[in-house]
Amino acid sequence: MALLKHNPADRITYDEFFAHDFLDLEHAPTKENYDKAVALVHKAVEMDTEKNAKEAFYLYCEALRYFIPILTNENDLKRKEILRHRVNDYIRRAETLKVAFIDENKGPAPENKGNISSLQKIASLEKSSAFVYLELRILSKSTTNMADALEIGEAAEQYLAEGNYTLALEKFQSCLSILMPLLGKEPLGRRRDLLHKQIQIWMKEAESTKGLLATKDIDALHRTSDEQCILQ
Repeated sequence: MALLKHNPADRITYDEFFAHDFLDLEHAPTKENYDKAVALVHKAVEMDTEKNAKEAFYLYCEALRYFIPILTNENDLKRKEILRHRVNDYIRRAETLKVAFIDENKGPAPENKGNISSLQKIASLEKSSAFVYLELRILSKSTTNMADALEIGEAAEQYLAEGNYTLALEKFQSCLSILMPLLGKEPLGRRRDLLHKQIQIWMKEAESTKGLLATKDIDALHRTSDEQCILQ
């Protein structure tokens, strides 16, 4: 509603308008974006074949962000139906991969005793995002807002696992809005490296959540198509 303000000084700027979440020009239904979506799916299949569940999941979700606007804007009913079947296949595969990589990333519950030996043990396994998170939790105990943000991020992952994508995205955005400014102020060192890794992980998961959230349009589209068939 900021565009409708009487006072021009109170109105949304052009930059703010084109950067707004509701105006997703990056994933607009164009031929170029269709080609991007197809390329992403090919890459997802490649990662899937290589048993890289996490990367395949991210790629399928990013492809969906391109495919959904294309599907909802397709006017040819036959082409729309074919595309919808393909998109539904990608959604199902993304959901399956989500479960797979979430199970892979489950680590032991964080311990209250953060002794040196346990830190060394975790550091040796830092390629796992679960262990990045666990060590960061230990190192962030002295920084309340960082620790709180990490808990919010953990809740986001839980909502993602449960399929509650609206709340998952809300929590991801909330924790990232706290962690990213902290990263800019964090001195060089182990904690900064871990914080950077965790932010990258959650940024990817947030983007993937947007892809899964966009699939809700499929249900609305299906209902609309059914209603049109009944009317005809």
